[in-house]
Amino acid sequence: MKGFPEQGRSIEELVNELEQLKANDLNYKEGRAFSYVYHVSEQVSQALQLAYSTFFSENALNPSAFPSLSQMQSEVITMCKDLFHAGDSASGLMTSGGTESILMAVKAAKEWAVKKRGIAHPELVMSVSAHPAFNKACDYFGIKTIILPIDENYKAVPDLYREAINQNTIMIVASAPSYPQGVVDPIPEIAEIALDKEVPFHVDACVGGFVLPFIKESSFPKFDFRVKGVTSLSADIHKYGFASKGSSVVIYRDREMRKSQFYVYTGWPGGIYASPSILGTKPGGAIAVAWTVLQLFGRSGYEKHVSIMMDTARMFQNFLETFEGIRVIGKPDMCLFSIGSNSFDIYELGDEMHELGWQMDRQQDPPALHLSISPVHARVFEAFNSDFQQAYNRATRNNVVKLKNRLQVNAARGLKKVLPKKTFKKLQKLAVDKSDANSNRSAALYGMIGDLKGSGTLDEMIVDFLDKMIK
Repeated sequence: MKGFPEQGRSIEELVNELEQLKANDLNYKEGRAFSYVYHVSEQVSQALQLAYSTFFSENALNPSAFPSLSQMQSEVITMCKDLFHAGDSASGLMTSGGTESILMAVKAAKEWAVKKRGIAHPELVMSVSAHPAFNKACDYFGIKTIILPIDENYKAVPDLYREAINQNTIMIVASAPSYPQGVVDPIPEIAEIALDKEVPFHVDACVGGFVLPFIKESSFPKFDFRVKGVTSLSADIHKYGFASKGSSVVIYRDREMRKSQFYVYTGWPGGIYASPSILGTKPGGAIAVAWTVLQLFGRSGYEKHVSIMMDTARMFQNFLETFEGIRVIGKPDMCLFSIGSNSFDIYELGDEMHELGWQMDRQQDPPALHLSISPVHARVFEAFNSDFQQAYNRATRNNVVKLKNRLQVNAARGLKKVLPKKTFKKLQKLAVDKSDANSNRSAALYGMIGDLKGSGTLDEMIVDFLDKMIK
């Protein structure tokens, strides 16, 4: 497209082009993607599309203009309060996703700390496995992050929290589960410390909020408001709640703390501006879908699908660990997990699977491939087996592509040691400019990122790469 169109185009032509644009997108409906979309079935998708289209144009910016949206939001929060055992005195809000829920919880904790304790230099304590949305929130709101290491099981270490909390701490954070390895942090132990130190404690259940409550194992640890000391919790309905994108909740044990996330400005000639969250305009369709999907499945429906996903995840894990050199990292508590290897480049395996039409996210520290299991993956297990065997054979066999990747990584490692910082920065920029941002293969890129850790220019390299991708 060269610029703004001079003439309009027909609906038929545009719809055809939209279908063509989708041709190269993730094939999530056939179970070939392990992130981004949590797909149940085409029948469920059609039902939710109907719910969305019913409120396609409605805007939740002004609750009095569309009382239907206000009622549905309220009922979604009521259902989630019950699911997470929050109690009648709790309150919450819907947001556009996990990042906004986390930003709102951090903002509320900061405002609460300033108001109640007079804190001028706020700090937030979190483990390195916590979602980067917390880092983003702290960057946005001027909060110092205290990032703690995790233990050998990839879980947060309670004693480190106790040592890190001080008079400036506005919030501590734990995950249920952390996304990389799917393990739940020791919530009750950390909550005891929060109570003792009298600091707010947020549980990030964005990815686990609509799975963990439905796992049948009676010994599964509590993670929600049943744990005294948990003051807020985030959970995404558009992940394992199976809603369309744009719906999450943040719940507060204390209704007064929720008020601290609101923004009000009364000096505008256009009228009083009041907003409970970051978004002003809020699409009514996302609210309608969230309200619909929770009642479409109900407790029994979620229990059924969680059982399928947990069984499927164990099936995938058992299969993957039959391959020499592959291991499941940690002991996942949920239906998402990662695999790594000490004997070959796991990113090469990811590249080979991508060539065969499968999307597996790359992770680092340690290098790994990530799989989030949805109900659809139970139906593609056999196809995955066949392709994975082929990809494994290719990834563990020397070839020209792998040699090129190793040379690129080794060159970057060597140049970083010997070149002046400014010169190295120019070479990084050149490498980004010459790279194919949409390439299916990323083993060399992730290898270089691992070796360039600590470089003051790595962040700029990633920004340049991202800028190229969304040119």
